[in-house]
Amino acid sequence: MNNRQEAAREIGLDPTRPTVLITGSSRGIGLGFAARYADDGWNVIATARNPAGAVELQNLAARLNSVVVEELDVLNETELDLLANKYANVPIDVLINNAAFHGGKPDDHRLGTYNYSTFERYMAVNVFGPLKVCEAFFESVAKSDQKKIVTLTTRLSCLSSPPPINAFHFQAISKTALNRAIRALQLELRQTGIIVALISPGRVDTDGLAAARAAVAASLGEDTPPPNQPAPLSVEQSVATMVQVIADLDESYDGSHLDFQGNSIPW
Repeated sequence: MNNRQEAAREIGLDPTRPTVLITGSSRGIGLGFAARYADDGWNVIATARNPAGAVELQNLAARLNSVVVEELDVLNETELDLLANKYANVPIDVLINNAAFHGGKPDDHRLGTYNYSTFERYMAVNVFGPLKVCEAFFESVAKSDQKKIVTLTTRLSCLSSPPPINAFHFQAISKTALNRAIRALQLELRQTGIIVALISPGRVDTDGLAAARAAVAASLGEDTPPPNQPAPLSVEQSVATMVQVIADLDESYDGSHLDFQGNSIPW
């Protein structure tokens, strides 16, 4: 057994399996990724800001010994350093930047009532957070067979498309900045052989989507119906399709913004 295999075994991972690390795994898409990869036979390192409160994730880990739950706030450099050191000798085949912030009141995003604190939180978590996670773990990714970093973004980030609703503009602004940050990271990591990808999961039926719809409806008032939107995907549908897209990523990937089915989205 080599040093990498021994390091994986000491942490409780099976060295014969590929390994994925997912941020923001306590619910929604992150939890969906953790469940899907575990069911597919991967080692899963699932991070959450508050593992003790992540009941569904803890239940998944109790059911499947291939799932390891770790505490991580992507803006906490001490936690990042400790976790990166713990897995320094463990090859991480796929790193998924899923953790993100979506919140504040609809008025926080509008002219006349801009809220700087809300804006700052969006930019810190959605832009700087993924960069710091990549910085912490890229050497572990470089040690792996698959060498993939995937960051989730959104169609709302597209500059070529007008905003579909007059709400939550900080989400779109932060994700547009994230796209540019990941493009820079693609350049910086080119020599390592790591594939750095941007994927939009689609409109997915999560707690975040439900909260956003309720906030938009409240801001519009009873006399104004919310805009028509397509039926959302289930978490399982979105994740299953993205997992296949991630599996298909290879050196031919051109760095473009992909939808959950692997189609390029205009910038």
